[in-house]
Amino acid sequence: MTKPDHFRRRSALASAALAIALIGSAQASSAETQEDIVQSMGEAKSGCSQKEFNQFLDAFIASPAVRAKYTAPQVEQRGFGQPAKATGRSLPASAYQSFNLSHVDWQFADTASVARWQADPNKPYTALDVKFEDLPDGSFKFTYQPAILRDDDEGDGWTVERHIGKPAAYLFAWRSGCWQLTQDFR
Repeated sequence: MTKPDHFRRRSALASAALAIALIGSAQASSAETQEDIVQSMGEAKSGCSQKEFNQFLDAFIASPAVRAKYTAPQVEQRGFGQPAKATGRSLPASAYQSFNLSHVDWQFADTASVARWQADPNKPYTALDVKFEDLPDGSFKFTYQPAILRDDDEGDGWTVERHIGKPAAYLFAWRSGCWQLTQDFR
């Protein structure tokens, strides 16, 4: 897996915002400050206006406030193996607590494992093998799977050694000029 081009094209402001988010996520952080919220909201809005999904997703991952704003009123849960079949669960945004992505050192990671790693650095976090799918209607499907990754030693990516968990995905639908998290596939 190589790093998507968006990492190479990231503006200085976006790189600084991501660095702040990574530093913040590597510490036992307290609540988001107003300054963090303003910065993350600006990054999300910029990602939307430029139709740069990866910039939007970075802000979505980093900020609970961005997630609250850009999560659809109802999040439909579907089976990963049968995406056309709804599981019968649709949660209001206020009750949806299943978003499970974090960033650690340019890697996507499982949020629960990152929390364990922050509490005890001897417990490794679980890295994720990811795939971005740009859909014809402007939506994005973000698929991820826990994996053992190794640095490819070329400075631009990671190689999957093996998958260690089940795949899952999120659908971000394009609505009213931005993306909204609308579906969770497990």
